[in-house]
Order: sequence, then C-alpha cells, then structure tokens
Amino acid sequence: MEKPVFKLDVDYIAEQVAAAEPSSDAPLSEEFVRLFFHHFPFEDLVDRPLGDIAGCLRWLWGMIKDNTQHLPLVQVVNPGVDSLGWSSPFTVIAVRQADMPFLVDSIRIELANRNIPIYSIKSTPYLPVRKDGDLVSIEGISKRNNHAEALIYMEVGRLGDARKLREISLALTEVLEQIDKVVTGFPALRQAMLDCAQRLGSTKSSVECIDVDEAREFLNWLADDHFTFLGYSEFNLESRQGKEVLVENRDKRLGLFDSGGKIKIKVLDDAHPGVARFYLSPSSVAFSKSPQRSRIHRSAYPDYVVVKRYDDAGKVIGECRFLGLYTSSVYSESPASIPLIREKVAYLYERMGLTPWSHEGKAMEQVVETFPRDELFQSSAAELYDVVRGILEINERYKVRLFLRKDRFGKFVSCLVYVPRELFSTQVRQRMQTYIGKQVGALDEEFNTFFSESLLARVHFVFRVGVNVPSDVEPVFLEREVEAMVRSWQDKLLVELRREYDEEQSRHLVNSYADTFGPAYQESFSEIDACKDIAILEQMSKTPLWMDISVDQTSGRLRLKLYNLAEPLALSDIIPLLENFGLRVLSEYPYKLISKNDEVVWLHDFILQPAMLDDLPNDDVQDALKQAFFAIWEGYSESDIFGRLTLSAGIGWRDVITLRAYANYMQQILFGYSFEYVAEALINQSHLAQKLVELFHLRFSPEKANQVLESQCIKDIEGELESVQSLSEDKIIRQYLNLMKATVRTNYFKADINEYLALKLMPRSLSGIPEPKPMFEMYVYSNRFEGVHLRGGKVARGGLRWSDRPQDYRTEVLGLVKAQQVKNAVIVPNGAKGGFVCKQAANLSREEKFAEGKQCYRLFIDALLSVADNVENDEIVSPVHVLSKDDNDPYLVVAADKGTATFSDIANDVALKAGFWLGDAFASGGSQGYDHKAMGITAKGAWVCVQRHFKEQGIDVQNDPITVVGVGDMAGDVFGNGMLCSESIKLVAAFNHLHIFIDPNPDQAKSFAERKRLFSTPGAQWSDYSAGLISQGGGVYERSAKSITLSSEAKSALGINETKLAPAELIHLLLMAPVDLIWNGGIGTYVKASTENHAQVGDKANDMLRVNGQDLRCKVFGEGGNLGMTQMGRVEFCLNGGACNTDFIDNSAGVDCSDHEVNVKIALSQLVKNEELTADQRNALLVEMTDEVSADVLHNNYRQSQALSLASRDNHLRIAETLRFIHSLESSGRLNRTLEFLPDDEQILERQVQGTGLTRPELSVLLSYAKVGLKEDLAKEEISGDVELSELCLLAFPETMRARYPDVLRKHALRKEIIATQLANDIVNTQGCTFVQRMQDAAGVSVVTVAKAYYLAKRVGNIASLWSAIEALSFSVEEGLQQELMQHLMRRVRRMTRWFLRNRRGELDLSLELNRFCEPLEDIQQVFAENLSGQSVQDWHSHLQVFVEQGVPEQLCQKVVSPGYLYSGLGVVDVSVQTGVSVMTVAKLYAGLVNRLNLSGFAVQLSDARVENYWQAMAREAYMDDLESQVRSITQSLSAGLVSKTIDDTIETWAQEQSLLLNRWLSMVNQAQTTTTTDYAMFSVALRELLDLAQVTRHAQVTS
Repeated sequence: MEKPVFKLDVDYIAEQVAAAEPSSDAPLSEEFVRLFFHHFPFEDLVDRPLGDIAGCLRWLWGMIKDNTQHLPLVQVVNPGVDSLGWSSPFTVIAVRQADMPFLVDSIRIELANRNIPIYSIKSTPYLPVRKDGDLVSIEGISKRNNHAEALIYMEVGRLGDARKLREISLALTEVLEQIDKVVTGFPALRQAMLDCAQRLGSTKSSVECIDVDEAREFLNWLADDHFTFLGYSEFNLESRQGKEVLVENRDKRLGLFDSGGKIKIKVLDDAHPGVARFYLSPSSVAFSKSPQRSRIHRSAYPDYVVVKRYDDAGKVIGECRFLGLYTSSVYSESPASIPLIREKVAYLYERMGLTPWSHEGKAMEQVVETFPRDELFQSSAAELYDVVRGILEINERYKVRLFLRKDRFGKFVSCLVYVPRELFSTQVRQRMQTYIGKQVGALDEEFNTFFSESLLARVHFVFRVGVNVPSDVEPVFLEREVEAMVRSWQDKLLVELRREYDEEQSRHLVNSYADTFGPAYQESFSEIDACKDIAILEQMSKTPLWMDISVDQTSGRLRLKLYNLAEPLALSDIIPLLENFGLRVLSEYPYKLISKNDEVVWLHDFILQPAMLDDLPNDDVQDALKQAFFAIWEGYSESDIFGRLTLSAGIGWRDVITLRAYANYMQQILFGYSFEYVAEALINQSHLAQKLVELFHLRFSPEKANQVLESQCIKDIEGELESVQSLSEDKIIRQYLNLMKATVRTNYFKADINEYLALKLMPRSLSGIPEPKPMFEMYVYSNRFEGVHLRGGKVARGGLRWSDRPQDYRTEVLGLVKAQQVKNAVIVPNGAKGGFVCKQAANLSREEKFAEGKQCYRLFIDALLSVADNVENDEIVSPVHVLSKDDNDPYLVVAADKGTATFSDIANDVALKAGFWLGDAFASGGSQGYDHKAMGITAKGAWVCVQRHFKEQGIDVQNDPITVVGVGDMAGDVFGNGMLCSESIKLVAAFNHLHIFIDPNPDQAKSFAERKRLFSTPGAQWSDYSAGLISQGGGVYERSAKSITLSSEAKSALGINETKLAPAELIHLLLMAPVDLIWNGGIGTYVKASTENHAQVGDKANDMLRVNGQDLRCKVFGEGGNLGMTQMGRVEFCLNGGACNTDFIDNSAGVDCSDHEVNVKIALSQLVKNEELTADQRNALLVEMTDEVSADVLHNNYRQSQALSLASRDNHLRIAETLRFIHSLESSGRLNRTLEFLPDDEQILERQVQGTGLTRPELSVLLSYAKVGLKEDLAKEEISGDVELSELCLLAFPETMRARYPDVLRKHALRKEIIATQLANDIVNTQGCTFVQRMQDAAGVSVVTVAKAYYLAKRVGNIASLWSAIEALSFSVEEGLQQELMQHLMRRVRRMTRWFLRNRRGELDLSLELNRFCEPLEDIQQVFAENLSGQSVQDWHSHLQVFVEQGVPEQLCQKVVSPGYLYSGLGVVDVSVQTGVSVMTVAKLYAGLVNRLNLSGFAVQLSDARVENYWQAMAREAYMDDLESQVRSITQSLSAGLVSKTIDDTIETWAQEQSLLLNRWLSMVNQAQTTTTTDYAMFSVALRELLDLAQVTRHAQVTS
C-alpha cells in the first residue's frame, strides 16, 4: 500500500505571511514562501497547524529582510505563541549565511557531535537584491552566484535549557566562520599548493631530495579537486642553541590556521622522533593525521600533507603544511594512477618479483586496489611491502591475521585484521576493537569493515593514541589473542557431550545444535554450560519458559538462567521482578539460541546478589523461588516487595499472596503504615510471618484446621511479639493477627482457583477501621483487580461499581454504602455496596479497557460466589473446601452501578453457571429484568420528590412552567428521563463533562421535543442539539474552550453580570443561577457547605465548579444523581430557604425497582422449577407487570417524600421527642451522629428557639434510620407468622401476581423480611420516625407489640382509604390543608394505637380484634355525630366548616376530623363486648355521659396543653388515656341499667345518685376552663376526682 502524499496549500501560507506585511513587501514575502517550499519535504509538516506554519514563515521572512545584522546570522529558539506568535514541538535552528559549500554538512556534524537529533532540514539558496539597505527583490538561483545567500532551517530535538540554546548558537556561528575562512581562502590555499609544486619543480635533486618530480606531480594532482583545503602554514628550519628547530612563519597562515595564535615552534629531537626522521630521510613529502576531528564537511580526522621546502642548492630550509580532507574520488581512484602511491606499488612488484599479468601479480593488484587509501598514503614502501606480503601469504586460507602499523608521528596506530567471514560478527569486531584498543592505549577509535568474494573479512582499525604508545605491543601476540577470540569451540563441545552421551548421540547433538550457540554465547559460556543447556533445549517445546538456578557459596551469588521460546524477555519486566525477590541484578546477558527444530530460544543469563548473605536459597527455597517467578509470569501473582518473603522466609507464592492481600486491605481501611513498610515489617520479622501463614492454614485449611492448634499458634504469635523491639512492627503483626481472626471464610483452599483470593470478614469485630462498620465484608485480591463488597446485614443489596480510585476505592464504597444503607430503608434488604478496580488497564485503549473491566467484573462476581452458601432443595449448602466461621449466609445479590450499568447479564451468567440459587435474580436489571433507563424509574422517582417541593410552594410542575439548570446530558438515564418528566420544563442551561448548553428563553414544546429526540439518539451530546431551536443569545459551548462570551439574554436569564468567563467559572455561576430548579443527573459533587473545604468533599475534579449551599439561588435542588451535594451543603441550602431532600431519598426508586425485580424473580423461580411456568413465560410476565412495578415504586417515593413534609411541618414543636429518638439510636449503636452530619443537642435546641428545627436532609437521615432499625426489629416470626400480618407480603407484589399466585407469595423465601419492610415503611411514612419509640415509652412494650397495635389502629380506623382520599385532593386544595388533614389521621392512629397498647396488655390477637372492632366503628362515628351537644358540637362543626370552605368534601371531613380523642369508639366497642349491650346503645350512652360530664372542652384543653419536656408529654398522654378510661368505666358500669331504663333515665338517675361527686367534678371542670395557663397539677387533681366518681359508680353498680 502506497504511503499517502501530504500536500500543503503553499499559496494560502504565502497569503497569510503577506497579510502581515506592508503592501510594498507583500509580493516579496509571497515569493520567499514559494522559494522556501520548493523541494520541501511536506511530510515533515503533517498534523502541524497552519497558523504555526505561517507564523514560522513570517519569522524566517523577518530574518531575510533584516539587513541590520552581520552574517552569519544564527537563531536557536524554542518557539512559543507568547514569544514568537507560533509554536513548534521542536527546537528550531535558522541560519542565514552567504551561500557557500559545506554549510549543511558542517551544521549536521556539529549537531551530531552534540547528540542532538535532527527531525527536519531545509536549505534555501536565494539571490537578494537590496537598495539602500532595503530588500527590493528575491529570486531563486540555478548556479553559483557570489551575491547569493542561503537560509538553512532545521528542527531538532527540544532543548529546554536557555544556556544550551546559547551554546549551540555560538558553536554554529563558530563553525560558519570556519567555513567562511575555508571557502573564501580556497583560492589562496590552492595557489599555495601550486606554488609549492612549482618550487619543487625548480629544486635540484640531491641526497636530501630524491623524489621531487613525483612529489610535484602529486601536489598538482591534489590541487586538481582531490583535496578539500582547510588550512595552510609554513615553517622555517633554523638552528638555535645547537638544535634544529622548525619555526612557524605567521604571515603565511591561511584558512583555519589564519588566526592570532602564538607562533609554533617544534624542536627536531627525541620528543618529536617522527618529525626528526622525516627530516633525516630524502623524502620530500610526508603524510599524517590531525588528532582533532574536522568540523567542516566530514567528521573525520583531517590529513596533513607536509612538503619540504628547499633552497636553490637543494638543501631543506623548512616545510609547507597543508591540512584538509581527501575528496571522495581519491577513495575510488586506482592507486596506480596516484603520484607517489604508484611508486610504492611499483616497488612492491619489483621487490616481490611479480608481473602484473601473473596470477600472483593479479592477486597483489586486488589487494592493493582494495587496500585502505589512508594506509597507502601513510605507510612507507617497506611497511607496505611487509603487510601486502603477509596478506598474500594468507592465500584464502581459513585463518586469522593481524597487521599493526604505528604512525611515524606517534599520534595513531593502524591495525588490519583478517578473519574468516563465517566467524566474523559485530560482537567479534567489538571484542577485537576493545582488546586491541586497550593494548595500544587508545583514546579514540574508528573502524571500517570490508567484505568481498574472499573467504576473509577485513577490519581496518585506526586508534588515536596518547603521547606514548606502549612499546611492548607485539603484533604476533595480538594476533594470537585475536585468533583465540574467534576460534570455534565445536570440538570442545563434542568432548563434553561424550561425557554424558555415547559417540553417536554426541555427534548427533553437535550436528543438531551446530547453529544454536552463537559467538556471544560461546564467549560467555563454557562447553560444559552448553552441554547443560542442550538438555534444557530438548525440553523447551513442552515448556516454553524455563529457569535454572545455581548458587556460588564462595561469592555469595546466584546465577539465574532464563530460557524463553521465540521472543527475548524484556529486561524492564525481569529486573524489577528479581529485585522484588530481594535479588540485586549485577549483570545480564541475552543470547539467541536456535534449537534443532529451528525454533528460537532466548537465554538470559543473570548474576544476582541476595540482599542478605543469609538469604542464599537452599533447594527447597530455590523451588519456591521458581514457582513464585512462574506464578508472577503467568499472571497469578504480583511482583512487589512481598516477593522477598520467598527468599527470606521460604514462604510460597500463594501464601505470599495472602499476606500481600491483607496488606492491601490494610491500606484500604486506612491503617497507619504504608504498604512497603508493612512488607518490611514481615521481612524483618520473618519467623512471625511464617507463623501468620501457619495460623491461616490452621484456621481455614480443610485438611489442617485444628482449633486447639490454632489457639496455640495465636498464643505463640502474641508471645513472640513481646520480644519485638519495634513498636511499629508490633502493631503491624497484631493487625495481621486481628484481621485473620476477623476473617470467617476464604476460597484459598479451593483447588480450582488461582486467579483471585477471596476473604470474608466481620469488620465489626475490628477496632480502628473507618465507620460505619458493615456486618460483612468481602475483600477480593488479584494481581488483575481488587474489590470489596460491604453488606449492612444478612439480607442486603447494593450496586457494584467500577471504581477509578485504586488508592482508596474502599473509602469510596464506604461512603456509598452509608448512603445505600439509608436509601435501602424503603426496600427489603439492608444497604450494601461494592466496588472493584482494574489494575492492568492503564495503558489500554478504550475498547480494551472496557473488555478488561468486564472480565474483571466477571472474576469479581465469581470470587464473591466462591465463598457464598447456596440453597439446594430448600437446604443451605456450604461451598466446597471453604471452612465457615460464621452462620449460614446464602443471600447474596448485586446491582448495577457506575461503570457496570450494562453488566447485570454478566453477573447473572456467572451465578447461573455456578448454580447459585437466586439464578438471574442475583443481579437486577439484566436483559430479562427491568431496564431502569427504559422505565425511567430513577428519574421519575426523583421527579416525584421535585413535584412535592413545588407543590408545597403552590406550583404544579406538570402544568406550570419552571426554569431549570441541569447537570448531565440527554443521553444519561437520570438526566435524560428527568428532563422528559414534564412538558412545562424550561431548561435554560445544562452542562456535562464536554459541553455547556445555554437556552435563555426556550420554547417549552419545541425544546421538549428536541430533548426527547436527543434522548432517543444513542450517544447524543449537547453539541447535537439543533442550533435553530436554541433561543436568541444561547448556544452550546465546549468546556475545553479558553473562554466563553455570554450574550445579554444569557446573562439576564442566568443572573450573571460577567460577559466573558472561563468554562469552569461559567458553570460555577450556573449553579448559582436564580432558577426554579437545579436538576442533578450527572456525576460529581457540586454543592458543599461554607464550613467545608474542597478536600473534605473528596471530588477534586469539580473543585473549580463547586458552590456553597448558602449561595444557591434556586428554589429546589433535585438529586437524581448520587452525591450531588454534601450533606452539610444540603442543610445549609435548606437553612437559607431552599428545598431539597437527600440523594438517597430522591433517587431511591432505582433500588426499589431492583428490589421488586429480585423479589418477583425469587417467587417465580419456584414456579419455573416446578415447571408451572417456562422461562419464556416468566420473562413475559415480568414485562407484563412493568407498569405495575413502576407504579408501586413511585408510590413508595411519593409516600416517603410526603413523610418528610409531614415531619418538617411541626418538627420544631417536637424537638424533645426527636432528640430522645436520636439518643436512642446512638445508645443502641445504630447511629453515629457525626458520621451522618446531624447537629448536636445544643445546636438543635438553638434551632428550636429560632423556630426552625431540623431540615429535610437531616430528617431524611432520621426517617431512614427509623425504617432500617424497625425493619430489623420486625423481621421476626411473631410478625411474619401472624395470619393477618402475613398478608402484607402479598402487598409487596404487583396485583397480577397477587391474583395469580397468592400461595407462592405467602411462601416467599424472604417472607419475613418483606413483611417487616412493608410494615416498617407504612409506620414511618404515616406516623413519623419517633412514633414507635413514643408508643414504647407510653406503654412500656416491645417494638413488635407496637407494630401490631399500629396495624390494628390502621385497620379498624379505615386509615388507609381515608389517607388515600386526602392524597386525591392534590392541587384541588392547598398542600398545607392536606397535611393538616393527614395530621388528624396521624393523631387518631397514635391514640388508637396507645389505646390498644394500654388496654391489651397481653398478646394481641389481631384476627380477634379486627373482627371485634372493624365493623362497629363505622356506625359508632355516626352515633357520636348525632349525639354531640353544646359547645362540643359547635366546635366540631366550626372545624369541619373551615375545611369544607377550602374545598374538602364534607363527608371526607366528617370521617377524618374527629370531634376529639374521646370519640375513637374503641372503648365503646370494648364495653359492648364486656356487657353484651349493643354497640349503638353503648355509643349513645357514652356520648350522653360525655355531654353530662362536660368532658369535650376539658378533653380539648388537656390535649392542647403545652409541654416543655419529655416528661410533661408523657404525663399529658397518660392523662388523656386516663380521661377516656374513666368515661369508659362509668359507661360500662351504667350499661347494666339499660335493660330496664332509657339512656336518658339511666344518666339522670346516676346523676342524682352521684350528685355530690358529679357537682364537684363539674365545678372543677368549670374552674379548669377559666384557667389560661397549663397546670399539670390541676389536671392530675381533676382526673383524681373523675376516678373517684368512676370507682363509686362501679361500686354502686356492683352493690345493686
């Protein structure tokens, strides 16, 4: 496939550059841009913003235009928008210089010498024309022009140090100046060589100069483009103090030598023997190398060509020195055509007696033609003869030869090495280079390798040496050592194999593994090692990874050899792993081996040093070490500091996992020591670590468990701890001990599980762990994931989330389980919550990460089930190989949560495959369950709460428009469904993690339709909102934008003054917008209290957005999502006039729906099991009941929010009662007031003074705790076994199920819990959270008895239908009036409940009492209404009239509004039963007595008596009960006389008989009614008088 071609719109860039120029310069700038991009590698600009490209060209154009600076001009910059107006990921180098050769090459050399990578390079030559200093034209050039300039642009590796940039700029300037010297000086340099040649031509041959003609030709040849001149200098030969001295002629310096340096002087003595020998020889030319590499053209050591200078007599008078580089043509030109060199070649033929056409002559010709050119120049003829003859003597034989030559000037050593090609390799070359370099004392080195058709490879080494080359370096010795380096050791291997195998096998193995052990291996290992490795390689096809360990007791080191099939092991993976075992890696060498089957096996050879010498492993520990290594490698274990326990304590890898798991759990429960410190403590106390492992096995191993030995082991550990000196280490070991004792189950001993370790703990037995402490906790450890599952009770439910907080996911879950506990108040199970983290997903793609999350979730579920009890044939079955230290515990369910919304089917699949008794009821919301998003159940439930808030403000959100700011987007479940709950919503703003949506004045109908469209479009974002439907001044803005400009319409709608805001600032202000509702359907905490800091909130991502509760300007805050506000933020909001509940109240419909689903599935599973239903029929039934389930759930939400409203209505008047309830919860250990952010007593009493009481969020907590506690107290057989109460189980299910399968529901596996939940919810929803305690205090009975009495009161009073009738009045009467009517019913229930409790001290027989009371009470109320007289009837009718005038149906009023607590009718029925007199007759008699005793006014006065403390409240209730009791007593006493008298006669006769006491009572009642203060003593005395009257009446009746 061809690589796509990237094209750049050069014209566009040119226009952009020209746009920034004056009109006069614009055409020039455009021409420059086109010149620059001529032959430009456009692929270098892929993904580069056009603005940056244009900015770069403007900057370069500025360099071109600038005529104020001298050339060369060098710029080295790190472009930035702030500094240059454009940016680049690279450091940019720009050079403007007169066009000349070598510019680009030399700059490259300088950067390469500094190890600076070059990513892009472009040289642009151009011809500028300037007039009066101004550029008037610019054009490209096609041939060299002296006025041309070059612009060189380079992008190199980023350099952050400003000093480095300056240093490079100066260095490049220096190089450019050198180039200028060389180029501008070229004519003079070349002329100097020609002059030198000419002078040689006029020199007479003499003893001192024998080759002047050849030398002259050579110089002319060099000057003919065979030499790149760098410098020239001349020296005069003088005699000073009896010594010959070379003295530089400074005036003759050219090129690089043309500087102001000191004159050079060199003495021809022993210090410079090479120079001295040259002057003693008749040669006129000498060759040598400069010890400094060239910075121009090529990074090589430049060549010196030194030519003697002669006088007219042929006497040497000095020298000419030329410094430069041979041009490339020199290296390809035949030596036979090069002057001077050709003489050396001729000398070789002559001395060897060879002719060019002979075989030997042709062989020599081949050698010479391929001989290194530098060697031909610098070797003398004699030296060359020795080397060439030696090469010819090799004669293509399989041998090694080495030829060494020392530079005559002592600066270099040259070495030619010939090696058989099949033995040659880079490693061989490196070994030879290192060895020879060390022998000759090399300071620097170069090499060149030459291959031809020859059997031999040639390496030419050039070593730059110091002043003194070692004199004892012998080529013969070097050759022998080099030969040893490359010699084959196949024969040695054959000898070694014969020790283990017979001859045939040995030869077979040698032949089979002939290509296995490469040179590197052979250099490092002996033949003995190879023999062992062959035995291992024979096994590699079966075991792709192999390990061999050997111990050197003398050195205290280990040799570890790893063999891996096919691929080399990454050292970055292996070395940390070994170090975590406590092994320091001293060295590692990899070797590629080829097995006999042509499979690649990589051998990694490690030399290791144990951290402690005592840690040298014996055979058993070596085996443990191997197993631990392979467990890590195969993904069953992790590599960390705990691995040291294998070496130091001999602990196997699975037991190390156990200790590691507990250490990780310690971090999650916020233990005070780091993970590493915990590990160090175990390593330091290795014996105690072994004892902890022993304890774990004695406690849980099916084979080793022994309670006696377990107890003894604990004592041993505690005893040994006494001798531990470190307090920290003592605490750590004790924590391990406590955690193991708190652990009640583990899957460690299940043979088929290696992927995870599951530990079930009882956290309430642990001290020092964060509150609240769940009843059960599952901790699952794996090298792939970790997770916890916290349960508040045996029957508990909550979601499992995919956490993104690996460091403190338990803290996250703990915070959620606290909320879940109160959220679950409305459903059967207690709160539970779980979470897991993926530990290996950091570097995965989004798709891979999601797949990894699903797999980890599956494993997590599997782990939870691995220790859970099951139910088979109605019997509880414990998991195999799991010893349980707790009671049976079969109820385990999960639900979806953040990150796992689509995982329910996975969980159910795991449960079904495991045969778990709950089947697909294990996880609600799967494909065969209720889809919460499709139902919209969570959002609808929260919307019910929103409706109530507005209803109490006189707003019907279904019809009246409300303005809304939202958190979330329409693709979300809670947000999307919530914003479709009413067509009256005016969504003026919303935001999610990507966008901010603003619609200042939305059209309700059109915006609703558009929201609906987005909701039904998968993956839709706010950016998909139709722009045409957004009102004037609105829009959708990216949160990634630098700033957002608001329109006047938006500012007005949102109450914002600022016009331009950063996205985070805008969201912050959106949250404070003066709207009707803020709807939270997203993730994050956006509201806190002013007394809290952001760190306390624990949501760092939203710190910039968050507001204080007191700053919210919305009327209502709806919490469809979790944790949108802190509890303190909610309270602050409410104290400042806002309306909100809590998240666990608002969005409880989700868990409620899941509870319905699970309970339904459990019931139907029995039908499926009995084949009364097929799976498909069951699934169809679930679908059929969707609307019923939804209605039931929403009704629960409605009732719960209603209960909060009723509690809020007069909460400030019942502070004492509330405080007593709080204290009761605290004393029972059920409530941690600080944890739930409830105010202390002083704060509550202060609020009472202010007339405020507790806020709805605080009441939400108490309401939930009341339900949770009541559920727990009522989950008893006394309740579920009662015939009447057992029917409550049916009410928890849809009508469809109740009608079709009532018997199945009555036998539900969770019948007890369901009934308790139904009853608890009903009590608290209709009577408040303090009701049960109030009744207990009044009657001194159990919770169960109170619940039964409540149930009786509700049933006999027909409270349910009356309550529903009141609810039906919504929006036809004011909310306050509805609540007042409900409070009438609440008082009636309280009084009737108290009546039953006081008058039925034995066991309540619900069926009996219901039969006794239900039917008569309806008729009695009518009798009371007809027989009221005097002030009583007037007061009652006045009260009724108030309600009727406000729209309450009169008939409903009469049933709801009681004439007074004396008219409950319960006492009348009781008297009728006791006397046998008809109920109606007794009722009339009772009413007559109330009128005759003038009790109605007194009863009202008593019930309205002000109470100032708990005891006065108790007294008031006791007095009211006593009043009713005495009237009932008198009624019962007089009932016997009704046989012979009328009711009126009976009352009148009694009045006459008891006139004294009656008048005394009436007098006291009259006095009491004139009293304006509350006097409990007066009530007490008065009731004593009535008691006397009742007793006398009863006595008189008995006597008669």
